[in-house]
Amino acid sequence: MNEITDENPNLIISLIENKLLKKNITEAFSLIGHFREKFPFNKKIDHFLEKQKNDLEKNHVTSKKQLLNIYKSSSKFEAIDKLIDISKKDNLNSLVYSLISNLYGELGDLNLSKSYGIKAISLNPFEENYYLNLSLTLDRLTHYNQSFELINIAKNLNPFDLKINLQFSRCSFNLKNYNLSITTFEKIIKNNHNLELKTEFLRKLLSANKFRKVLKTIDNIKSSEKNIELVIIKSAALRNLNRVNEAKELLLNLSVKNANLYSHLGLCEDARNDFVAAREYHEKALKIEPNNEFILKNLANNYYYSGDFELAIKYYKSILEKNKSNYEVRYFLSLLQLNQSNFKDGWKNFSSRWQSHTNNSKFLKINLPIYQKGKSYKSVLVWSEGGVGDQILFLRVLNYLQKENIQIYVYLDEKLNKLLELSFPKIVFLNNLNLDKIESQIAQGDLCKIYISNKKDLIESSRPYLVSNKKLTNQLKVKLPKNKIICGISWSSKNIGFGDNKSINLEKLKDILLLPNIVFVDLQYGDTKKEKENIWIKYGIEILTIREIDNYNDMLGLSNLISCCDYVLTISNTTAHLSGGLGIKTMLMLPKGKGSFWYWSSDNTQSLWYKSIDIYRQSISNSWDEVIKDILLKLKKI
Repeated sequence: MNEITDENPNLIISLIENKLLKKNITEAFSLIGHFREKFPFNKKIDHFLEKQKNDLEKNHVTSKKQLLNIYKSSSKFEAIDKLIDISKKDNLNSLVYSLISNLYGELGDLNLSKSYGIKAISLNPFEENYYLNLSLTLDRLTHYNQSFELINIAKNLNPFDLKINLQFSRCSFNLKNYNLSITTFEKIIKNNHNLELKTEFLRKLLSANKFRKVLKTIDNIKSSEKNIELVIIKSAALRNLNRVNEAKELLLNLSVKNANLYSHLGLCEDARNDFVAAREYHEKALKIEPNNEFILKNLANNYYYSGDFELAIKYYKSILEKNKSNYEVRYFLSLLQLNQSNFKDGWKNFSSRWQSHTNNSKFLKINLPIYQKGKSYKSVLVWSEGGVGDQILFLRVLNYLQKENIQIYVYLDEKLNKLLELSFPKIVFLNNLNLDKIESQIAQGDLCKIYISNKKDLIESSRPYLVSNKKLTNQLKVKLPKNKIICGISWSSKNIGFGDNKSINLEKLKDILLLPNIVFVDLQYGDTKKEKENIWIKYGIEILTIREIDNYNDMLGLSNLISCCDYVLTISNTTAHLSGGLGIKTMLMLPKGKGSFWYWSSDNTQSLWYKSIDIYRQSISNSWDEVIKDILLKLKKI
């Protein structure tokens, strides 16, 4: 449809009528959306839509009152039978099919509910409640994209309806469109003082990592300090802001001691990496409510973070036996399965990442079929998921995809493009998403699923696959001291939730940094000036900085600098992935459990995902002593 530029509301309504006469329902609804956007308070469209509904209802044989009496008064099965009988005679009555749909939904037969809901809409596409009801059904089927499309239509038909706007916010949230969800929800609660709605809003803010907004919102709720649920939400926000002592104090001051409280106290101890103390709280909570999924998940996560993967898997599986739709749990389980090279189950469960709010990747909704190996596609779009480090990790399989004799387009974080154009010269890396000439699409992780199905495949893919600029690398080498070992170093992560666990203070590394035959080059992104100055003043240790390279934004420049190094010493961050992808000998410092991501699996110390990386993992949570001792011993032998 051509873009509508006319500002005359009467003309737009005439265009809508014209589209309806030609049975172009989709274009008509697009025009209705345009009208709402241009004239949000113009009632002409409401009168027009009401007329359309009334015209369609004129042919109904059975009255609305009679149908609603059947729906409300009979048992569900009897009501369905009666309504189906009516539909045989009154087969154009959309309300009959909508009520049948609702009844099947209440009985849990979601597929039949969906079928009758679609039928109702086909008979009366102007009734917003039909879209709302079908959207709710599709949510329960986890068909979130379709659900959002329907509620968006309902919102265009009736933009001020509370239930529709609430469902629109929830659908947006399910698709991880958190800003849209939160903005919509804010409008709902602005003039609605329902505490239940405000509590739901706060939980959505927590899931979206809007912790400061949680605190601000709670402070504006009267007597919030007396509401146990609000206090627990506030403590969760404080805990995620690393204000753990305040969070715990809030919980301990509550007079009511229940399972939920004990589990949140456990989460406070988990945040402090005191996994033993945390486990005591989680187990105490579990004794009170042994079937509580939230508590079971927290205990399973505790085992995961403390490095006891077998018990974590056991608890995750026990939850999924009772609730297959717990996508957070299924996602965590997939990470452990992949870590242990159980790729069959791991990749299958990894698909739950799109529904998990722990994983911030969003499924890219584009109108192209999913790529399948062996199909006769001439081109494919590979699109990003995860942070820059994850994107680099998944790049390894592009070399296999190139063997399929297919034109490859890749859409990743654009700051990687210059590096990747050198590394994969036959592949087109897009700065903007342009679907011209593209016949299929696939997410990076799903592409790995095709080519890495066992440990042998993984080891085969662990060879270097990134290429830096040799000319610029040689120019950088001139700036570095000769006759010295050059070791790049990166020690900090800004990851929300895990950054503190992964990071290490420069001062803790002083014994390594004092080694006389090694020059350490700064590969760390962010402002490290003060920390480097402090270690110079205190110990006379200089970490060399190459100022013309932006370690955060210039991935090619950083790769060139890494290529100058004989070794790289790093924590788990983007630097580690670049160094491994380039094939530079790397010493990776990892925490035990929490912050040790799924792909850092190893044979002895060698990373399975990157052949050039040796992993030095904490044996005791929160203690880097053994890691530093082992690396120091290795570097002294060089």
